[in-house]
Amino acid sequence: MVIGKSHQLRAFKNVRHLPVEYSAQSNAWMDTTIFKNWFFHTFVPSVKEHFRKIGMLEDSKCMLLLDNCNAHPNALELQKGNVFVVFLPPNVTAVIQPMDQGVIQNMKCYYRRDFLRELVNYEGTIKNFQKSYTIKDAVFNIACAWMTVKEKTLQLAWRKLWPSLVLPADSSDEDFAGFENHPDDPLPEMCKYLMDYYLPPIL
Repeated sequence: MVIGKSHQLRAFKNVRHLPVEYSAQSNAWMDTTIFKNWFFHTFVPSVKEHFRKIGMLEDSKCMLLLDNCNAHPNALELQKGNVFVVFLPPNVTAVIQPMDQGVIQNMKCYYRRDFLRELVNYEGTIKNFQKSYTIKDAVFNIACAWMTVKEKTLQLAWRKLWPSLVLPADSSDEDFAGFENHPDDPLPEMCKYLMDYYLPPIL
């Protein structure tokens, strides 16, 4: 999702389809209204579509892990059938949130690469390039950067947090050097607790 300040942007004129969800907010910040709209109208349908593609029942259970950002509504407000959220403990985002384990940084690197490539190939001054680079360009580059992030990168993010959880089929021992299981690793037990006690019944 990309959030801007204006609902109607000149840069989006004649654009029939954006590769991302776009919303507007006065400060270009995420808020509870935007998040709830994304959860019910984008995330939940995407989850069900993914279940269909991999041969699972549409009412299979799905847990979305969130940090304690103020823009996130109460967990009781974010439930649709067997799709629901669980909040991570406070102040541990940088430590155990998968997206902070290199995924976001990886996407930013791809975005920066594409931006610099356009800058180098631009026939004009840097100042003119900055003037010509619109939010539409940024949105499409963001989408391309995210699509370029490899599945293995996402798997490795979870591997750092919970070594026994994910092991890509094409991975070697060297891929996970330094991430061996620890006998006192609390994450498997914590996730089992969440699954046992926080999974809501099928509605």
